[in-house]
Amino acid sequence: MRQHLILGRAGGVRVGLHCSAAVVVPLLAVTLSGLVLPHAVAGRHEALYWLAGTAMAALFFASLLAHGVAQALAARRAGLRVRSITVWFLGAIVECDDDAPDPRTELAISVAGPLAGLAAAAAFLAASWFVPAPRLTAAALTWTAAANAVLVAVNLLPGAPLDGGRVLRAALWWRWHDRARAERAAIRAGRLLGLALIVAGLACLLVWAPAAGLWLAVTGWVLASAAYAEEVARARRARLGALRVRDVMTRVTGAADVAPAHLTVHDFVSSVAAKTDRTAFPVLAGPTPVGYVTLDLLAAVPSARRTRTRIAEVRRALPADRVVHPAERATRLLNLRSLPRAGKTRDGLVAVVAEAGKVVGMVTTADIDRALGRTPDRPSGPSPALERAR
Repeated sequence: MRQHLILGRAGGVRVGLHCSAAVVVPLLAVTLSGLVLPHAVAGRHEALYWLAGTAMAALFFASLLAHGVAQALAARRAGLRVRSITVWFLGAIVECDDDAPDPRTELAISVAGPLAGLAAAAAFLAASWFVPAPRLTAAALTWTAAANAVLVAVNLLPGAPLDGGRVLRAALWWRWHDRARAERAAIRAGRLLGLALIVAGLACLLVWAPAAGLWLAVTGWVLASAAYAEEVARARRARLGALRVRDVMTRVTGAADVAPAHLTVHDFVSSVAAKTDRTAFPVLAGPTPVGYVTLDLLAAVPSARRTRTRIAEVRRALPADRVVHPAERATRLLNLRSLPRAGKTRDGLVAVVAEAGKVVGMVTTADIDRALGRTPDRPSGPSPALERAR
């Protein structure tokens, strides 16, 4: 699932928000503060409703994040490398560099999130019963407990990418002894479930409760969209499954393929970039990769400054997880699509490093597209970006 907003890293894992969470959590705060709490506990000052509603929305978001953290810990306990946690309005999606080795591991990771949700619901409910607090606070805690319980129930519906879909995949994998077939079935179930929720939501919107119907329809649309995205990602993984990084990368064979950090933009363009059809280059400080630069980044430097601006000043940082080994599976390169894109060519970059620390190749989004059969081979002739950089 795509991360539209990066929150940071925790334990080396990238944590981010899907747009659904970024929209729903603030909307939830407004709904709770303006409608739910004033109806549940009347007669309080408006500021108290807003304080309680905002706190409830924050606790709900924390519950979504805890869902992902629990699954990430379960995956790490099973020996998998966790790549990212993406929070969306129905929980969190944990992506790993490795697949679960067996159905039992898949099941253990799948149920970790719902178990965390049940624990949160029990904790909030116990606090509302046994902790002395004003009625408004008790109502807020009770609602948060109920929201977590509902979240668990929804997440256990049998369709990808919900946890119930992963449980279904584990069960079918165990029954059929075919992970790919089980994954396809879980994705189809997710798309059908999303469509059913959309239809139910529209019916409810028209004939019964408009607010509930709208939520159902939106939930179904997001679920169906997420299931489709997972189907596309599965197809890409299948295309790259037999390949290694060395099969996809553009090889670096000498000084003409890299950007020394100490060179000026003018010297680099005239002596290196003008003699190749590449649009992106790893930036080296000595033998060490310290970032990357694209032709569009170079073209953005004003002409009058190119003779005194060094490559090190315009480079983009190269995160540690973008430095990979040529023998690694090419499916890891699909992560490159979540990099911030640089310039009009929308190139991201991974430096490929051999055991001795020498850069032997690089991968751009265009390389991945070619490996997937989505774009033709490199075009001949001068690049428009190069013309702008000159």
